[in-house]
Amino acid sequence: MLANNPENLWNGISDRWVYAVILFLGILFFYPSLHIDFLSDNIRHILSARDELGNLRARYYRPVVVGTLWLDFLIWGPRSMGYHLTNLIFHLINTLLVFHLGKQIFRQRWVASGAAFLFLLLPIHGISIFWISGRTDLIMTTFYLLSLLTFIQWHEEKRPFLRAISLLAFGLALLSKEMAVSLPMVLVGFLLLQADRPLGAFRSALIRTAPYWGLLGAFFAFRIAMVGKMAVVNPEHAVLNPVAWGKHLAIYFGLLVIPGFHREIAEVFGRYPALLAVATMGSLGVLLWLVRTFYRDRQMLFALGFLLLTLLPVIRLVMRWYLYLPSVGFCLLVARVIWKILQSRRRWLFGVALALVVIVYAGFLHAEQSRWISAGQLAQDFSDAVCQLVTTRQLPGVLFTYVPAELQEVPVFMYGMLKYLNFKLKYVFHHPDTIRVGILSHLSMQHPIAFPWLNYSPDVPDRLSLTVRPGEAFFIFPANRDIWTGKRHPVIGDWVNDDYGRVKIQQLDELGRVTAVQIRITDLTLPLVHWDGGAMRLLRPALRDNGLSGTKKNRN
Repeated sequence: MLANNPENLWNGISDRWVYAVILFLGILFFYPSLHIDFLSDNIRHILSARDELGNLRARYYRPVVVGTLWLDFLIWGPRSMGYHLTNLIFHLINTLLVFHLGKQIFRQRWVASGAAFLFLLLPIHGISIFWISGRTDLIMTTFYLLSLLTFIQWHEEKRPFLRAISLLAFGLALLSKEMAVSLPMVLVGFLLLQADRPLGAFRSALIRTAPYWGLLGAFFAFRIAMVGKMAVVNPEHAVLNPVAWGKHLAIYFGLLVIPGFHREIAEVFGRYPALLAVATMGSLGVLLWLVRTFYRDRQMLFALGFLLLTLLPVIRLVMRWYLYLPSVGFCLLVARVIWKILQSRRRWLFGVALALVVIVYAGFLHAEQSRWISAGQLAQDFSDAVCQLVTTRQLPGVLFTYVPAELQEVPVFMYGMLKYLNFKLKYVFHHPDTIRVGILSHLSMQHPIAFPWLNYSPDVPDRLSLTVRPGEAFFIFPANRDIWTGKRHPVIGDWVNDDYGRVKIQQLDELGRVTAVQIRITDLTLPLVHWDGGAMRLLRPALRDNGLSGTKKNRN
């Protein structure tokens, strides 16, 4: 055990009451999210799940996750509620596992319960819970924590079947997401903090965790045999700059601590890079202070070590969903810090302080959930309008003047539009034919009604322009990698080429975001349509076959 002075775990309320409260709050809070419609590339991931199960050469081999998607499809078909229910079930399971991990580490039900409630309602979890495709981190975390907990039990009880279960869970975690590679390091850290002389126990810890290192080595050998160096060298994680790693660590720390206003803070840092440097140094200073202040508290060191070690595989890239697993350590750390600060006072003060933190976090998570619900409603309204137009006019395809790519940073139709519409036409509208889909521009909307103004004349069928009000929306270019990744900034007068047209940037807002474009349509073989928020308007039918029909690569 890590705890030196354990309190009686069986005093007060039983674990069943903690389970009941977690499940009740979780279902009550997240029930509205079950009605979020399919978004972005959800349908593409669902429909490709069966093929990916046997594709050993896939860039990301995650058969456990794709297996759940395929099973959901067999059970729920076109009803998005069932897919979201699966995500919610995994999140609730993870919350219960965090509670048990807190008990194992701290031997204090108050601290364990506090960590679990923090984890249940942590705002950064929104994208993993509300996005169907975000279940990768949910499922990996389930098996990761199960492996860790059964390893701790094996360490205490020495029953062989516990180690077998732990190894099996670790294997399933690796087959859910590669980020699980950090588990052997966490196990070694646990054993070192258990020892009377941690520095002298390193060899023993390696021997006890040898099966996990062996399983990890076998996993890497298998992946290298299948995909070569891509198994260990990913271009997206190729930043070998320790200064950048420190900046990324500070960003991750800020995303965990600060419950909201992330976009606004990022805009400030974009304007004043020196502030980001100060924030980075400050965050690293806080981490050093925690180590120095609580270096004798082995439970605190375990929580901090869990946070840092689980971030290690993704430190070269910043993505919000990467924080789902590391947030376990963060929640344990916060609950323990609050307990240490108030331990000399009455116990109810801990409950009050923790409740205030949870309420604040829950408020921001509720706002995040509302954004996802609005995005789902926008996706449903837009796709229904398209499908109704296609079925009533018997259109062979559609060319959109624009699509709502995202709403307040929530993906709507960023990717996967082709499969999304054909899926809905087949399973909801029972349309017998598949259609072609083209997109001329993608819009990032700050409000659900921030539609662009259209300037188009049928007399000039290959030209149109779109304008949005600054601050309400702006155009983005997910198909142009340089602009999308920030390597190149949009400039007035620049042309951006795509499969169906050439887009000229005409206007930028004060933040350098595109608010007006002129488009030259290069493929006239698709009917041109425009959505004004009320109905999908057919601007013109297909004009001619210019030799591109049936041969053009559709990236949507």
